[in-house]
Formats: sequence, structure tokens, C-alpha cells
Amino acid sequence: MDDRLMTHDHLRLLNMTFYGPHGVHPHERELGRTISVDIDLTLDARKAGETDDLSCALDYSQVYIVVKEVTEKGSYKLLEAIAENIAKRLLQTFSQVTEAMIRVRKREPSVGGWVELAEIEITRTR
Repeated sequence: MDDRLMTHDHLRLLNMTFYGPHGVHPHERELGRTISVDIDLTLDARKAGETDDLSCALDYSQVYIVVKEVTEKGSYKLLEAIAENIAKRLLQTFSQVTEAMIRVRKREPSVGGWVELAEIEITRTR
């Protein structure tokens, strides 16, 4: 196989759910909010696929730990800040990741009327 071929493989973890003091309004920060996160990481997974060896793969349990730490240990007003911090940490921590798409959402945002979900999606590239 020609190693010069570009790959655009994706590792996705969907609907990870965390709880923390997030939101603009005092009652959101006081009571806490449930936040859900999806990630889509672009990387070259060819060697992991060829060898079936975890040491050649991006260990998604380690990815989960990073997302959990950012989401649960911080206190954010904006979904954008959560997404930005997750993307930054993932790109810093995992050198094999070339692009990180992060989607963060919360149920029933305080907007003065009924909205099921508020969601932000960002993409950051190394």
C-alpha cells in the first residue's frame, strides 16, 4: 500500500452526557445543566486497521476522559466556550488528530419560550 495516500478516517463519540454549572443565567449555574457532546476526530486509522493493535489506534476511552475533564471541571457560560476548550485539549493531547469537530448541546435553553435543544458545532484543524 502506498503510504503517500491521504486518509480521512473519522473517530466519533456521540451523545456523551455530562453535568456541570453551565449557563448564562444564575439559575442555570446554581442548579447545573446537563450537557451533551459529540466529537468527530479526523486521523489516519490505517495502521490500527491493518494491525488490529490498540497501541496503533487512538484509544477512545482516553478521548472520553479529556472531554469529561473539560466539561465537568470547568464552569462555562457559553456552549461555544465548552466546544472551543474541548477542541483545543483534544488537538493538544492527541498528535494523530488533524481535525476536531465538536458539537455541544443542552436541553430546554432559557430563551423565553419552548426550545428543545440549543447546539453549537465547531471544527478546528491542526
